Amino acid sequence: MSSKKKKKKMKLSRQLNKRMNEAHKSIASKETTKPEEETPIVPEISDESIQWHYKIRVITFFVLLFFGMIMALFLIIQLWFPYLPLYSVAYMLGTSLLHTFVVIDEKNEYEQQL
Repeated sequence: MSSKKKKKKMKLSRQLNKRMNEAHKSIASKETTKPEEETPIVPEISDESIQWHYKIRVITFFVLLFFGMIMALFLIIQLWFPYLPLYSVAYMLGTSLLHTFVVIDEKNEYEQQL
């Protein structure tokens, strides 16, 4: 790079730094007022509701695990008996489990939030 380009680049960077420092000073000089009473955005949650929520989540994860295990088992059995509708049966059982435990719990949780 030529010396003229270097000088121009240095001048531009100094100007930019100067502008940034001025902007920071102006932001720092502005006083931010806090409201007298800060209301919490999220209401306080009791330990019982946390435990209940944790139990629901654990059940949800176990249902998803069980769904995967049912699908894997029935697909392996499907290899030995290709003419049986085991794949369809596995999906039917799995989606029934998901509906029973996961979807209904999500629906109830949504209704409680309203």
